[in-house]
Amino acid sequence: MELMTKREELAKEYLAKGHWAGVTVPQALDLAVEAYPEHTALVCGSERVTYSEMRRRADSLAASFLERGISKGDIVTVQMPNWLEYIYVHYALARIGAITLPAIPLYRRREMSHILESYRSVGYVLPSHFGGFDYLKMLEEMRPSLPALRHIFVAGEPVPPGASSIRAMLSERPSPGRVPDGLTHHTDVACLVVTGGTTGYPKGVPRTHNELLCHARNWARVMETT
Repeated sequence: MELMTKREELAKEYLAKGHWAGVTVPQALDLAVEAYPEHTALVCGSERVTYSEMRRRADSLAASFLERGISKGDIVTVQMPNWLEYIYVHYALARIGAITLPAIPLYRRREMSHILESYRSVGYVLPSHFGGFDYLKMLEEMRPSLPALRHIFVAGEPVPPGASSIRAMLSERPSPGRVPDGLTHHTDVACLVVTGGTTGYPKGVPRTHNELLCHARNWARVMETT
């Protein structure tokens, strides 16, 4: 009780001082869409994605995640390169109140088995192949020891039986009402940031929507002054 009271006091202080904006990650995207709907939000090679298109794709994924059984509070491990799909997945999970656990592509079976098992991830988003490595083969080797893992989402080809294709999910245009409002709160945990030493296993540090947006604003200020 005392710890919760301290957290509540800090939350009120950070909101009052403007450190926290009191909005969620998807709400921040909504505000950006309202202000700059046709401005470029993402650049990947020759592809340009506007804010409105970015939200459409993220909302399509959010609806598809819900329909496949991912729900508020579920931890979904996302091991993907710096692809556009990574951004859509992160915003989609935030929209439905699920928790993203990002893992770098360099992690192999030792690290990934620990992450998926320790945090009881119910979902795993991964590439089929990247950098000459077969992630699906690694998944096949790990799967017997991961009873909590129920949902596999694959970026790229092939997509094994029982898994869902991120590409196909992105093509499923959402209809009004497929993603209910109010699934997230700005004090909810949005992601578990994986960190660790040179010898220890990776550890997940919880970060709320408020914290992520605070860090984003601070980085934006730094970039403006450099």
